Amino acid sequence: MSSARCSCGAAFRTYWIWPDEEQDNLIHVTDRFRDAPRHAEQILAVSATVLSAGTAGLGAVDHFGAAALLLVALGACQILFSTGCNTTLQLTTPDALRGRVMGLYALANAGMTPFGSLLVGTLAEHLGVRAACLLGGGGGLVAVAVLVLVGRRAGLGWTLAREP
Repeated sequence: MSSARCSCGAAFRTYWIWPDEEQDNLIHVTDRFRDAPRHAEQILAVSATVLSAGTAGLGAVDHFGAAALLLVALGACQILFSTGCNTTLQLTTPDALRGRVMGLYALANAGMTPFGSLLVGTLAEHLGVRAACLLGGGGGLVAVAVLVLVGRRAGLGWTLAREP
């Protein structure tokens, strides 16, 4: 049985959930940025990599049960990635710019979905669903690799935009 540690606050806050680095078998939940995991950008990169690799792997699966299990794992990675991106933007953007940045995030996240759906649907129609999954997952892996390399070269990391 696993124990949990919780930092409770207002009803609408951003919460971090991560396994403890101290190996005490606890899952930690907090709403304070300073308590967040030290390598949060790595969590985003790993979840995006697993999501992309899983999408590519979905093209190779030919059994319903295996596909269902893979889709559950992909859903968990998608939630982790989306929550991590949203949290990153909320915590690192200055108060005066937060609305504008979140508007661009919403445009990139939801506004581009129809174009991606059109692209993947066209690929699936002409090449098949398996090929569309393989190409989509492969494209995601390339995008994650490029973004991680560019971020490391530029020295990008997390900094808190406001005083705690």
